[in-house]
Amino acid sequence: MFTSVCRPAEQKTLAEFRASVDAFVIRLRQNRDFVTAVAIHPWITNPNGHIEEILDDPEYLSSMIVYLNALGEQIPQEALHALGVDFKSIPILDLNWLELLLTTVSTRMRETSKTLRQH
Repeated sequence: MFTSVCRPAEQKTLAEFRASVDAFVIRLRQNRDFVTAVAIHPWITNPNGHIEEILDDPEYLSSMIVYLNALGEQIPQEALHALGVDFKSIPILDLNWLELLLTTVSTRMRETSKTLRQH
């Protein structure tokens, strides 16, 4: 095992990066448009109508639930049932959950954009 010590300039760069990530997370939590978009997502509002899709990507629904729960938003019981979990088992929002949520949202937006350009 090797360990390395960061030079002061590298430590400063890492500290700045972490601070920018923290600031981004704060802005994302305060962005009512994004919160609303997640809260009205069909998998949240009508999970029973999207069970097959949810079963293909349960982590996406999980990430939306974790995000909404961290903000104190109402989570429909049906969305929890679609995953077979209860409110007490919702994990704490961390960077891994946010990465999953944002990566999936970004990927789906690119796919939608590509489809729209083809028509």
